[in-house]
Amino acid sequence: MNLSKVKNVDRYIGNILCAILSIFALIKKVACPLFYPVFEPKNVKKMLFIKFWGLGNMVFLMPIFKAIRNHFKDAEIDFLTLSLNRNIMQTYPHIDSIVSIDTSTFFKFITSTIRALRKIRKKRFELLVDFEIYVKISAILSFLSAACFKVGIAPGRQIRGLLYNAKILYNKDVHITKTYADLVKKIGVQISKIEPIGISTTESDERSVQDFLKKFGIEKDDILVGMHIGSGDNFIGRRWPKHNFVQLADLLIKEYDCKLFFTGSAGEKEMVKEALKMFHENKNVIDTAGQFNTRQLACLLRKMKLFVSNDTGPLHIASCMGTQVIGLYGPNTPIIYGPLGNKAQVFYKNLKCSPCITNLNSKTSYCRDFKCMKNITVKEVLEVAKRCLGG
Repeated sequence: MNLSKVKNVDRYIGNILCAILSIFALIKKVACPLFYPVFEPKNVKKMLFIKFWGLGNMVFLMPIFKAIRNHFKDAEIDFLTLSLNRNIMQTYPHIDSIVSIDTSTFFKFITSTIRALRKIRKKRFELLVDFEIYVKISAILSFLSAACFKVGIAPGRQIRGLLYNAKILYNKDVHITKTYADLVKKIGVQISKIEPIGISTTESDERSVQDFLKKFGIEKDDILVGMHIGSGDNFIGRRWPKHNFVQLADLLIKEYDCKLFFTGSAGEKEMVKEALKMFHENKNVIDTAGQFNTRQLACLLRKMKLFVSNDTGPLHIASCMGTQVIGLYGPNTPIIYGPLGNKAQVFYKNLKCSPCITNLNSKTSYCRDFKCMKNITVKEVLEVAKRCLGG
């Protein structure tokens, strides 16, 4: 089931269910004010976090989760997310257990959601924190979770905010990590500074990457540069033109004799193959699309001297692993979703029509011009890339 279908289910069915449940929530609040829950930090033994969408959001949440763990040292922390995010989060030390929902087919989406709800209701969490912003299903599951106290985000006029015991209003003018930090203030967690946290990888992940590099004859002193030309299931307008990536790669290879890695998911294999066909001479170009899971990709990106990417998950993974990154933004804004760390540089033309995908429109755009991405030139990206590579 692709992302657009999931969004449609959430938008139409989710809105109806949110409206119905909001009526129950209001009746309960008005009819039984004495029984309306009050947050008691000392009573929290089990808590549940919810975040479904965005690999980059998993990276943004890691320092937030760490701060919560430091505040509630003895609490059991579970995480409800999509099965796509399990690989990156299962080695993360500040989560005790992961409950996942499978969106690969509509049938699996429904059955896994029902199973997840049964599981979380059975645990009777004292505290639930929903980090989603516009997704209706997270608010619905929060309300039905049987958790004692539920905290969430209310964007604009959306009624999902009525399903929480405490909420913050969404601020579209700050980085998403600031929004998350403001949210957890509701449970007494103060975060003064947010530093990126590297993804926890295993020895097996590292061996897989080393074997791959050995297969292609990569030496210790080789300069490794990565590029990500896709954007997953997200809006295709977030993609810088393929020929620009190819031209940039060609210029970097000629000047630095670097090894150029094109990354991508299994679903982006054809896109990467099309890009590789555009090279006249590609002995230094290596196709990694579909070769690695998320943690293995993190191991690979840690070895890069530079990573150039559209606004998508691998950009944030590279940044949190300490790699220099250049992020290419257009329909989305780096003000909210820019990479963390001091080794990140971004291009964003800030046109009148940008950003056109926001948390207030369910990140949906019908633009077909993509001039915000086309206006980023190879020349200006090359200049920054050269500085990163010491040229």
